[in-house]
Amino acid sequence: MTSDEAAASLAFATMLSEQMMPKQVGEEMPVEAPSTPETAPGSEETLDLEEEPAKEESPDLEAKFDELKEEIKTLLKDELKELKESLKKE
Repeated sequence: MTSDEAAASLAFATMLSEQMMPKQVGEEMPVEAPSTPETAPGSEETLDLEEEPAKEESPDLEAKFDELKEEIKTLLKDELKELKESLKKE
C-alpha cells in the first residue's frame, strides 16, 4: 500500500467514524430551556402522550433481519465461488 492509498484509507475511515458517532450536543446545537404548552388560567388540560412500544415491531424486524442475513450469505458464497473460478482460469 502506498502512502497515498494509506492516507486515502485513513481519510475514508475518519469520515465514516464521524458519521457513525453521535454529535456532541454542545458543539452545534444551543441548549434551550424546555418548553411547556401554554394553557389558559384555571384550565387543567393534560396531554396524553402515548409511546409506541418498540417490542411490537421487534419480531417483524428480526424476521426481516434474519432473511437479509441469509440473502447476504448466499450472495457472498456465489461471489466467492465466481472469484475462485476466475482465478483458476488465469
